[in-house]
Amino acid sequence: MSKKNKKKSISEQIESSANLRSDDSGAAKIFFIVCAVLLVVLIGGMFVFMGGGSSDDGSVQGTQTASVDESGKQVINITAKGGYKPGVVTAKAGQPSLLKIKTNNSFDCSRAFMIPDLKISRNLPPTGETVIEIPAQEAGKELEGTCSMGMYSFKMKFV
Repeated sequence: MSKKNKKKSISEQIESSANLRSDDSGAAKIFFIVCAVLLVVLIGGMFVFMGGGSSDDGSVQGTQTASVDESGKQVINITAKGGYKPGVVTAKAGQPSLLKIKTNNSFDCSRAFMIPDLKISRNLPPTGETVIEIPAQEAGKELEGTCSMGMYSFKMKFV
């Protein structure tokens, strides 16, 4: 083979290689689109199956009023799993409260619970109920319950 033939065959190889790459770019685009769609579906599925910001009745985290148990104590019920629900609880000022935090297969940071203003910190069980006594608060006081990372929180408003 002469040098001219060698150069020609090299240039032909480069050209054919470039053609392959342009054909591959279509396949790469399709692959990228399929991966992006799968990622969106997986993230959406995780959001739906892990609670996704809605309460058990399907409503968005809203306001709830504290209940009173059979002994006459004010009770604040919170669910901890992928955050805290409800997002806001209104309670009567001037009387102590029982904060009942329920977990059910909770394996996220909402288990590392704290109320910074009261210097309360608890590691909640993956499944169960933790009862925390909240002393009487003045009217207008707001307490925030949060995870140790500050990612999830809820408020207790005393009126």
